[in-house]
Amino acid sequence: MDILTDVTMSVFFLPAICYSLWLLSTNAGNEKSGRASPYIDSRKPSMHLSAEKNAPRDFDFIIGDWLVKHRRLNSRFTNCKEWTEFDGLSSTVKTLGGFGNLEDNVLYFPEGSFRALALRSFCIKSDTWSIWWLDARNPTTLDVPVVGKFSNHIGVFFADDLLDGQAIKVRFTWTATSGENPRWEQAFSKDQGRAWETNWTMDFVRAAQAMAPIQP
Repeated sequence: MDILTDVTMSVFFLPAICYSLWLLSTNAGNEKSGRASPYIDSRKPSMHLSAEKNAPRDFDFIIGDWLVKHRRLNSRFTNCKEWTEFDGLSSTVKTLGGFGNLEDNVLYFPEGSFRALALRSFCIKSDTWSIWWLDARNPTTLDVPVVGKFSNHIGVFFADDLLDGQAIKVRFTWTATSGENPRWEQAFSKDQGRAWETNWTMDFVRAAQAMAPIQP
């Protein structure tokens, strides 16, 4: 990964992402209290900016509102066989004229819920997607982006990262088979990709419109 590029992209995207999270949290608080939001009026339809005609459609399958079934391995690289299962909600919209998208998430861990955001952008020159993850508990830091592409409805994305000071490779796998619910998997490797340990899966089920708003 190009460190300068990662830093530049983080500086470019962080203000917009933090502002978006602030707007979302402000509106959620106002809805809970019954106050009208001065920033977002949920009673009015949102402004729609059309996508560019040549925009990629790889992630069209995930646009919209979803119920998510999470499974997370309890420990990494310890030959652990125990998983924790929990629910979540996810809502994704297109950005950048269709060359990007934002995925807003709430994850209901057994110890408490938290919010997170996935930012995806497409590079025409390299024909690849980059995916950043922003944990709202650490709102000033973007994770190292994974980079990759789709082939036959399977998207595979890689990054080099650190886990507890140890160099690892990260792999995201999106399965978007037509007629089936989307699935995401995360795997880590500590031997340069010779062996992989899957440590997180997410299975998506389309949410009814009445269930779409994020719950407190």
